[in-house]
Amino acid sequence: NKEAIENVKNILENEGFTKTGVFDLLDYDMRYQTTALYDMFSAVLDWNVLRKVVDYMKNKVHPEQLTYALAVTVYHHPRFIRLAPPNWFEVFPNYLLPATSLRELYKSKMEGKNETLVYVNIANQTVHGKNGYFNPFDDVDEESKLKYFREDMGLSNMFLNWHLHFPTWKNFSASILTESWEDRGHLFYYFHQQLLARYNLERINNRLKPVDRMSWSNVEMSRYIPDLLDNEGVPILGRHTGKPDPHNTWWERIQEMENLEQRIQDVVDSNLVLNKYHHKLEPLKEGHEIYQLGNTLLGTDNSSHPEFYGSYFFGGMDTVSIMGKGDIPEHKEPGLFLKMLTSLRDPMFYQFLENTISYVAQYIYTYMNNYQEIDSLYNYDGLVLDSVDMNNRLTTHFAYEEIDVTRAVDLAAGETIDDVKYRAKVLKLKHRPFSYTINITKYIKPTEVEKTNDLVMFRLFLGPKLDWRGRDFPFSQARQYFIEIDRFPIELVKGHNSIKRSSLNSTVYVNNGALNYAFVEDRVREGKVKKNDWDLSIFNEISYCGFPNDLMLPKGEKHGTPFRLIGLITPFTLGTQNGVVRDFKSFPLCGQPRFMDHWTGFPFDRVAGITEETFRAPFAIHKEITIYHTSRDNK
Repeated sequence: NKEAIENVKNILENEGFTKTGVFDLLDYDMRYQTTALYDMFSAVLDWNVLRKVVDYMKNKVHPEQLTYALAVTVYHHPRFIRLAPPNWFEVFPNYLLPATSLRELYKSKMEGKNETLVYVNIANQTVHGKNGYFNPFDDVDEESKLKYFREDMGLSNMFLNWHLHFPTWKNFSASILTESWEDRGHLFYYFHQQLLARYNLERINNRLKPVDRMSWSNVEMSRYIPDLLDNEGVPILGRHTGKPDPHNTWWERIQEMENLEQRIQDVVDSNLVLNKYHHKLEPLKEGHEIYQLGNTLLGTDNSSHPEFYGSYFFGGMDTVSIMGKGDIPEHKEPGLFLKMLTSLRDPMFYQFLENTISYVAQYIYTYMNNYQEIDSLYNYDGLVLDSVDMNNRLTTHFAYEEIDVTRAVDLAAGETIDDVKYRAKVLKLKHRPFSYTINITKYIKPTEVEKTNDLVMFRLFLGPKLDWRGRDFPFSQARQYFIEIDRFPIELVKGHNSIKRSSLNSTVYVNNGALNYAFVEDRVREGKVKKNDWDLSIFNEISYCGFPNDLMLPKGEKHGTPFRLIGLITPFTLGTQNGVVRDFKSFPLCGQPRFMDHWTGFPFDRVAGITEETFRAPFAIHKEITIYHTSRDNK
């Protein structure tokens, strides 16, 4: 691709790449330069050649820009190079480790130690006698109850990875090697709606009220003390509760968000959107409304009018990230990786997320009919979902996961990353893997000619039984907090069908969200000693889009917390797709056309038409389960 190479040469020979300051794709010049890098990297068809090209560009571009362009390239390379993403906190450990842990690493380095292990107990839970972290604000801030969720490194990894898989600047329709399945707009809505629902489910479990919308005109800030250091060792600013100071330089960002919000609200109220080609208001395209609205909120190149509507999502994230933090110099504003890897730590981000999701919910409620086919499903003759039974006690626990944090310190001259081994054990919420059994009966009447095997799509949902006060939660209010924990097709034979499914095979909560260098290094060492081959499928990038499997279950309580479980089967026909399209394991959140039998959020995205009566025999099971929290992984 000579054109891609010439574009990079022209930048180098003229103004040059921006090598310092803040790396953020909201900056037009930085965005243009980054896409030029991506186009050039994508033109390389050999991994070894790509490594040489990256090495050549290393000191000519912004280091985070180079990291971003390379990551998007290996995710989207049109032919050969598709690799799993790293654990981003091994690349940027200072965006995870508390300041006390970082200073401990600095001290070890100055003392000449080549190996160090620190414990990072963000969750403030005592596990096996260790409690290595204390934040003085936690005792007076009820939001600290959820630090273990908001600061989960797997969740932030998956959040960044989803946006790297679906970058706003990439016009998918322009590529002959991709299809319209790259439904960024719809998948954007469902990924973030499920993220918000999962967070609210954890809040309810901890007796905290679900988040409310944020009012840009009357902002009420919540406390946020990140306790992080930037690349220069300077503390990253937090905020305290109260009203923001209107005299700060960032106040104009709030006014910009109010303007964007009004433009989005006009679309939702009128069902009319400004078309960038025809320069006039037009109704949203029937059958593609959520795709269109989602792209407009995200601000992609497939937005109805990106110049007019901007990016409500990234503009809001940018505003929340600096709100209440005083007059921040431009060169100290949060860059892309800092925002993407720390925004989920901030309680106010979820309020903003409620704003974003509510526009789609409003539109669906006003303009889109309820699913008429739900009623017809119950006339589908010959199929019965007999039961969905858990085969194990559902338990959660806190446990440490080890990662490599060597990049948190500067190496001495002549020293390499292999000469120093600094590790951190990070406390995380986990659950004991479980399995469940689905029993389905397929009846054939004597007078009927037996058909070929039927395909059905099975969905499994989890939702609250009790509200945040500990009272029974009416289904009409609880339905918006249901999360989808699995979805997969089942091929049925005549008579009784029994399917055993492991939680590790979920297509929604797909893995731990991060490929740790520490884990890979240990497996390689083990393989050399035992002379064993090991499974290389962990390097498959399609498994790193979705939610982390560790967070599939809410924490529960020691005495047990009741939840609602809903299983649903629907008739299903396997679709077709272009052979170059990636088969994401998490097709509900990341797309795969042959498995898309309904709208992505079916049936809970049309909440106005959903009642308890919707989930009835013979196609649904609605039951109560209990989740227990234990002190350790009791097997």
